[in-house]
Amino acid sequence: MRAHYLDDDSFSMLADRVAQTKCLIGPVKDGDNSSFKRIASRRDLRLDYTNSVVSPKFVFLPQLDELLVYDVKGGEAKATTPGGKEDVVLLGVRPCDSSALSVLDKVMGGKQADPYYSGRRQRTLIISLSCSEPREACFCDAFGAGPFEGTNDDITLTRVGNGYIAVPKTRKGAGFIKEFKEHFRPASRSETERFRSESDRIKQALKTRLSSEDVGAKMDKALNDDFWQELSWRCVECGVCSFVCPACYCFDVVDEAEGSAGSRSRGWDSCQFCTFSKMAGGLDPRPTKADRLRHRFYHKLQYVPRTFGVMSCVGCGRCVMLCPSNIDIREVIAKCQ
Repeated sequence: MRAHYLDDDSFSMLADRVAQTKCLIGPVKDGDNSSFKRIASRRDLRLDYTNSVVSPKFVFLPQLDELLVYDVKGGEAKATTPGGKEDVVLLGVRPCDSSALSVLDKVMGGKQADPYYSGRRQRTLIISLSCSEPREACFCDAFGAGPFEGTNDDITLTRVGNGYIAVPKTRKGAGFIKEFKEHFRPASRSETERFRSESDRIKQALKTRLSSEDVGAKMDKALNDDFWQELSWRCVECGVCSFVCPACYCFDVVDEAEGSAGSRSRGWDSCQFCTFSKMAGGLDPRPTKADRLRHRFYHKLQYVPRTFGVMSCVGCGRCVMLCPSNIDIREVIAKCQ
């Protein structure tokens, strides 16, 4: 689709207009880091960030998601509205995070689509922002998830000069540009050339010596390797790797009641917790920490790719940076190469 351009002034006016008519969520300063929150104007946005600590997957899978409410005494139950009621524009998402939706769409939006996830997904327009300076822990290029552009976004923005090149990727993205056409104009030849030059620079900035090619098949030989036991000695089972991962989707379901009012909600869970795979009768197919740690990496690099056709890692590097025990998925991939 044709590339468009919007200068900084046009971008500011666009952001303010969108914030007035839709739910605009973007990166904001959060202490020394950044996080995604609803914003009221362009002044709240922080687009010079590297990446947020927590991915914006909460827009589609909230950390705590109420599914239904019920009357304990009367037995009447009522489901909450799937997908919310507002149209959402998710702005400034990094390519790795938009690429993670390839996993969530397959798992949560397949033949047996989750109405809560699917409702939010359909009501959300995703505008990603090309990385300009990848972090040391980033390895998105190993999975084709960045750093210049990813997958599953509707529009890709790239910083060029005193504005942004905007490339629509979907009909929804093209429709957004048409809706706010007064802020966009066709990109000039010189802007397009600078855009191509910048894309080449960004791609050259990150050259990971990892390859995801055939990693799942190669892992077959490592299933009973002592490596997993040795790696598990470092794990403290905190679950941070699952919670910061943009492609993890596991959840637990809980009921809460106060008086006659009850509610059922689901919340993020982690396969690294000792109770995650334990069944009602006491049987646990993954009873040891080594079993659970091995399962995490096989799930991401072998089980999901074989079942859904997409890799369940996008190389965002969050788990690498935030693991208190310095467990590194790149070490696992290198071990299996």
